[in-house]
Amino acid sequence: MPDPGTAEKHFLRRVKSRRLELGLSQGDLAQRANALGVPLYQQTIAKLESGHRSLKFSEAEAMARALETTVAELSTSEDMNKKEVWRKPPATAEELKAAIQSLEMVVAEAQRQVHEAARAERLAKEAADDAQSRSVSASMARRQTEEREIAALRELRLAQTRLQLLEASSDSIGHAVRSRRYDMRLSLDELSRATRIKPGIIEAIEAEDFSWRPSGSPKADVYARGTIRVLAEYLGLDGHALVDLYDRELSSGANKG
Repeated sequence: MPDPGTAEKHFLRRVKSRRLELGLSQGDLAQRANALGVPLYQQTIAKLESGHRSLKFSEAEAMARALETTVAELSTSEDMNKKEVWRKPPATAEELKAAIQSLEMVVAEAQRQVHEAARAERLAKEAADDAQSRSVSASMARRQTEEREIAALRELRLAQTRLQLLEASSDSIGHAVRSRRYDMRLSLDELSRATRIKPGIIEAIEAEDFSWRPSGSPKADVYARGTIRVLAEYLGLDGHALVDLYDRELSSGANKG
């Protein structure tokens, strides 16, 4: 294990003191030195400060510049200035080539990381766009399904209402109209004023007497169906179901005749 001289120890103590004054860690100091073009690692600084490694002039100068000072300012011992290790040798072609190669490697690695980061960003954006597109499609499909569900429920309730009306009325228009009028506590005159249908016609419909239809008129059934629909709408009944009953009763009466 090399034993740095007193001058080196003094210099390294000054380096550590200066580093702490600036609030820099060993890693921060290494990054500053690398930014100046001198490869220097945190592990190297740790070994130097702990005395487990000899100091090179290039490292001393890099740390001094990174600490915003000079080797001379950090070296107060005359013995240190006399040591060969502190004399700045002229840069050789090999050293310059090595420094250039090291910097080229740093640049290449940085470019690779930038490329990877850009690729990751692009893939993430594409995934986000794809997810948003699928979300929009799923939302549209959900709304369409909900609309079909609402339409199906409407048809189901309509069919159930017609069935209930048919069952409750015992296949009779008159029974359905009369029961509903009684439930609403309406007299014939009150229902007539509300629907503008003559009381006698309402009474005839409740009695299953369809002789009130205009005789000899080709539009007799059209008039009858319209009258039934008006009654059904006011009484809250299913006009389609009542018209179906009317057609069935009319057909049944014709067959009997």
